[in-house]
Amino acid sequence: MAGLLLAMLAVWLGTGWLDGFDYRGVNKLGRRFLRALPWALPLAAVGGLLLYTYFRWALAETNKGWVTLIAVVRAFALFPLLGFAMLFAMMLGVLAAIPYALYRKFADRRQPADDDAPGLVDRLLVPPLWMMTLPFTLLKIESQGDIEIPARIPAARLRSWLPFFFLLLLAGPGFEDEASGERIDPNWLAVLATYWLADCLIVTGYVAPTLAARAREARAAKLRRGH
Repeated sequence: MAGLLLAMLAVWLGTGWLDGFDYRGVNKLGRRFLRALPWALPLAAVGGLLLYTYFRWALAETNKGWVTLIAVVRAFALFPLLGFAMLFAMMLGVLAAIPYALYRKFADRRQPADDDAPGLVDRLLVPPLWMMTLPFTLLKIESQGDIEIPARIPAARLRSWLPFFFLLLLAGPGFEDEASGERIDPNWLAVLATYWLADCLIVTGYVAPTLAARAREARAAKLRRGH
């Protein structure tokens, strides 16, 4: 439900930014979104429960066939948002590579440079890539790419990406269909954005804290066995 409200807000703000908030079409779009809330919110709640159930399966490593099949579809569904985020992360990483390298070299000369430490671009790419491939990671399916995907990422680090995802959605109303040259329908964009944000919110607010709690329990059990 939070994903739906944020998606509608992002599409409305993005359309208003492009066309002007005094444009009649923008006001019409806002009224249309408000009229849709009585039936869209219950549907969003049901969708959120289904998504929550899916991640419970993935965390419990049950129904692996369905989890894997849905994970493939999910990766394609999330790619427009997370792929866009990774593109911006790469651009930012390239622009900041030299200042970042100088900072690492001169910030603290007492500590030797770690040649095996991931570069800035890799560090920026990891959170959205981890989100997109999360079910495969939960099922212990190793990635074959050049970027090492960790088993878990702190929820605080993921939360810092949520405002960035919202800002990216503001540009969505300006995207055009390559065949017709017309803008993407804002209603369909709101539907897609609802899923994108809902998935990211559940991963950040449920999956990441669950993995962190499991890690704490594993460390505590190890310490008890040591004593």
